[in-house]
Amino acid sequence: MNFFNKKVLFWDANGLAVEHAVRLAKDFEKVWYYTPWVTGFPQFKAYAHGLGVEGLDKQKHFWNLVEKADLIFFGDTGAGDAAEFLRKSGHLVFGPGAAEELEEDRFLLRTRQKDLGMPTQKTKRIHGLTALRVHLAGVHDKYVKLGIFRGSRESFHWKNQAKSGNILDEIAHEWGPFADTQDFTVEDTIDGIEPGADGLLNKHGWVYPTLWGFEHHVGYVGTYTQLPPYPLTYTCKKMEEMFSGYDYRGPISYEVKLPEFNKPYLLDVTVRFPFSLSVCYTESIKNYSEVIWNVASNEPVTLIPAAKYVVMSYIETSHPDKEWTSLIFPANLRNRIKLQSFGKAKGTYCAVKGQQNGFLLVGLNDDLKVAIEEARALADECEADELSKDGLYVFDDIMKDVEDFRKMGGKF
Repeated sequence: MNFFNKKVLFWDANGLAVEHAVRLAKDFEKVWYYTPWVTGFPQFKAYAHGLGVEGLDKQKHFWNLVEKADLIFFGDTGAGDAAEFLRKSGHLVFGPGAAEELEEDRFLLRTRQKDLGMPTQKTKRIHGLTALRVHLAGVHDKYVKLGIFRGSRESFHWKNQAKSGNILDEIAHEWGPFADTQDFTVEDTIDGIEPGADGLLNKHGWVYPTLWGFEHHVGYVGTYTQLPPYPLTYTCKKMEEMFSGYDYRGPISYEVKLPEFNKPYLLDVTVRFPFSLSVCYTESIKNYSEVIWNVASNEPVTLIPAAKYVVMSYIETSHPDKEWTSLIFPANLRNRIKLQSFGKAKGTYCAVKGQQNGFLLVGLNDDLKVAIEEARALADECEADELSKDGLYVFDDIMKDVEDFRKMGGKF
């Protein structure tokens, strides 16, 4: 399909999906790129994401362009109500819409999981920090999930009072007098290998072939297959059932724990692009723009992978925590060295001040070992203040997971 006469309006909550907008700009006539920045006292750094980046027309306002756009693209969660409103108003919208609630409310996700007959970890909803303290006293080895306000506190592993009790004090400090107004989800720990699937979904179901693999915090190793191994194919089909009640047209990711091969326990569902992993899509999917358009249009589409294996490593610097930081690499490697939360000024890419940042190195090859070496080699081409390359060692841990998965009977 020819998109040269089509315009995209891109909404990105945190500037994490800039690379997706850049990829669309290669095929579409225009990509208007917007990040929410308005407060009573606006800060430039909230606006700077995507500013000056190739192919993007950075915008200060969103709604005045809605009627001019052929496709409205939500690259993150946080505006599900806007996506629903626009879709019901007749606009073509890529994004999760109301299904955001399944990522924001972990107890609701577990309830739906159980209703569909899926293996489900024992889960309780606890209202208020005081009640959570009482519930966890004397309890060992649980996971506590906080849902929508993950920016205040991520989910955490409760080991026991002696080792983890200080986390509850941190939550009390963060939320102050409102700590007892919040809900917490407490669930059993499930041991086992942790593979996941990362793809797209609309009324026609999961888009195949799909990407699946193994992720550690700063690295990923995955492969495209028409049907993933049983525990993931089973879960993909259950996801289709779970999301059938929504007008879902967007990216979706999940991970499962496998105490045994044929018993996958769903962990979390991501109803947005998984960051940082999803930057791989912009190079690993040959017909990226067609896939996005057809998913938004509720039309069937077949994904065309660029290679069998997809590898990504994240090497980061803490320097952007407090300062604008130049991210330097050869221009001819732009398709394999990716960034997030960045802009471009005076011909140089720069990390937006306010958080850790770095380089996302993408390896693509039909040989897994070669793909890993491609990603590792790219690190030598990257320069930034206080740059750490520890992320290059993550592949050893990931390949242990791959071997354990194979021992369970899985193919990779």
